[in-house]
Amino acid sequence: MLEACRIRGWTIHALNVRTNHVHIVVTGQVEPGRVLGDLKRWSTRGLRESELVNADRLVWAEDGSKQWLWDAKAVADAIEYTMNGQ
Repeated sequence: MLEACRIRGWTIHALNVRTNHVHIVVTGQVEPGRVLGDLKRWSTRGLRESELVNADRLVWAEDGSKQWLWDAKAVADAIEYTMNGQ
């Protein structure tokens, strides 16, 4: 996820990798669905290349939560939840 965001010029504000899911707050000039899809693809590739996940195993749920964060308060609230609200 770090590499995908770096290459695309997206800013990661918060990242919390849990045992069974991930929360990330990202700023980028694209639709949230694009961010979610790209991060899933990059992460899956990395997990498989590292042999942490078999090629035939599904890694992610069908979809995922994605939200526009329209102002600084929304970003701050999302960061707080991502880092401390789990």
